[in-house]
Amino acid sequence: MSHYLCIDGGGTKTSATVAYVASSSTVPIIARGEAGPSNLTFGLDVCLTATKEAVSNALAALAQKDSHAALSWPPSAAGDSGFTAVWAGYAGCARPPDHALLFPHLEPLLGPHLRLTGDAELLVAPLAGRSVDACVTLICGTGSLGLLWRKDADGERAQQVARSGGWGPLLGDEGSGWSLGKAAVKSVLTFSANNRPLRSWHSAVLLHFGLAVDQANRLITACAGLDNTLAPSLADSERKRRIAACTRIAVDAARAGDGEALRIVRKVASEVVDTLEPLVAALGDEKALLVVAGGLGQVDVFWHEVERGMQARGWTWDEVVKLADPGMSGLMSLVPTQ
Repeated sequence: MSHYLCIDGGGTKTSATVAYVASSSTVPIIARGEAGPSNLTFGLDVCLTATKEAVSNALAALAQKDSHAALSWPPSAAGDSGFTAVWAGYAGCARPPDHALLFPHLEPLLGPHLRLTGDAELLVAPLAGRSVDACVTLICGTGSLGLLWRKDADGERAQQVARSGGWGPLLGDEGSGWSLGKAAVKSVLTFSANNRPLRSWHSAVLLHFGLAVDQANRLITACAGLDNTLAPSLADSERKRRIAACTRIAVDAARAGDGEALRIVRKVASEVVDTLEPLVAALGDEKALLVVAGGLGQVDVFWHEVERGMQARGWTWDEVVKLADPGMSGLMSLVPTQ
């Protein structure tokens, strides 16, 4: 019997997906566990705490499905995790120094068969078995990141060859839920400052921050506030998540035909196209797969505007894959085929 694990650690949540395979002739039993954010830039302790919680929750859910699948974890001895293979992908862990910081702490928990990467590398899994050699991965979630990958010489793995964006909320994250949520808040402030009647969805933004329709002058303070009951890194993450949550309000209004909400959606969609621009330029005439992940990338009204922008620039892809669950995709790349 074998246990396989994939961890997708982001700035909003950490998802651990585990598979139990009793024998080569049985269908895997799969379970999932979640925890808070594990973006490595939030701090090593934050990352490790969320990882332990998510994996523990996944294993508990697995044991509930089948008692024979129960696995005692964390391991009593370093390196004896019980996992046959592990792929752990974290936001903020794309560079060698990040790997060097995190790996020594994860290996005793997850075992010697650990593959540690940035979370964006989980998106490359659909490239396996395809005729094209290049893949552009695009994350449109709370944050954003575009990467260009090419298969290595033996075709077993892909290597990152170019990057666009992904510099976090302070310096970037254009084309993300953070950017769209921020634009929604700014729309409320602009209408209020110019004594223009607020749109109906503006009231929903104010309510989201606990404010009445006549309290737009307090919106900046409400957005900037930190929860002093949380550790500073978690409080900052929660503030970002709170602003990014305004995305849903603006998207629903755009879907209903509100002109101001549509303007915002189109603006942020154009940021996605701008993020892709240098990666497409690096491709030249080469055909590539485009893999899209993140909640915003799955929203129809938003992605329609991204598609319009790509068509306007004459871009074509071998295929566009919407990856709603990168953790599951990564997990299935570990589990042997039946």
